[in-house]
Amino acid sequence: MKSFWKAFYYDGRTAERHEVEISLSPEALCVKKDGKEALWRLDEVDQTQGFNKGEPVRLEKGGEALIINDAEFVVSLYSMAPAHAARFKRPDRMGRGVLLISLSAFLTIAIGLGVYFWAIPAMVRVATANIPPSVEDRLGRSYVSGLTGMVPQCTSPEIIDSTDRILKKLESAVPGHPYDFKLYVLKNETVNAFAAPGGHIVLLSGLIEATESPEELAGVMAHEMQHVLKKHSTQAIFKDLSTGVLFSFAFGDLQGLSGAVRTMEGLRYGRNLEEEADKKGMELLVRAGIDPEGMVGFFEYLWECECKKEKKDKKASVLEYLSTHPATENRVEYLKKNLGSVSPRNYEPLLPGVDWERVKNSCSGGPPGGKEKQDEEAQKTDEVDT
Repeated sequence: MKSFWKAFYYDGRTAERHEVEISLSPEALCVKKDGKEALWRLDEVDQTQGFNKGEPVRLEKGGEALIINDAEFVVSLYSMAPAHAARFKRPDRMGRGVLLISLSAFLTIAIGLGVYFWAIPAMVRVATANIPPSVEDRLGRSYVSGLTGMVPQCTSPEIIDSTDRILKKLESAVPGHPYDFKLYVLKNETVNAFAAPGGHIVLLSGLIEATESPEELAGVMAHEMQHVLKKHSTQAIFKDLSTGVLFSFAFGDLQGLSGAVRTMEGLRYGRNLEEEADKKGMELLVRAGIDPEGMVGFFEYLWECECKKEKKDKKASVLEYLSTHPATENRVEYLKKNLGSVSPRNYEPLLPGVDWERVKNSCSGGPPGGKEKQDEEAQKTDEVDT
């Protein structure tokens, strides 16, 4: 059994990678770089990649990451640190997962609805955890192609440049991930955004116009990126698919799965997944050097709109975002609590010198408005009603 492994280390603050040497003990990893050593306690380490044969192993601790190209590393970890083995998955055992999925599907058909309600959720969890990024990319492209075929894309160079700059800034804080993020800005007044599997993120122009700063848009984008990185989007698709399509996937029929994805109206997440995307999204903003106050401010604005939805019908477009990203009062408080745990610091402007009011409205060609304009329109509606 090997004693040392070559690996690449990312500090979580820059995209630069460092070649290091790691060794194992029953309770920790020893990371050696330039004659210095750092211990990673195994109970603080998460495995986020390396579940499939031939895939590099990725370990994370806080914002830091290690990439080990030798899949035998996890096998050695099982032998050296059996007390922590349950936290890690061996790629040489992943083939069993596909067999279990197929067997579960067959048994579900055979024994009826009673087992159906147990087998399908279990199959979704296993399938989502083991689906390769390349398959997720196919699902995402299939889903987004249906939208871009119906809704025109924004061609404003100002919006395209600004959103790309924000995306690159965020991506620099998560180096080594297996996805190729792609951004789509569609011309639609609805306030909405969502992430499809494989790194495909869609922003509607109505949402961009509702933001007051690039930092607010970055908060939404960081949230959606976490839905991709944590495989929430893939899980949401699998949960909504019909039983027949799930069985098709279990037996390798990806064509049927892609066709079903095109017909989906939207991706919805449970409260736990939304809170995880909020928390990890805020951590991503901080690592990227972007003020997380923008994220809190935008979701707080959505909550205010939700509170007034019975009186102000003109905010219906904002409520479209709330249908897929519920902004309950508890959620806003959760965001504020996470913000309070972030160490205070001075943040540089995200897009210095950019006239955000002009940029955000360049897609529709309309005058600056955003939140203030919507509030004025809602106030006029109230005056007419009274």
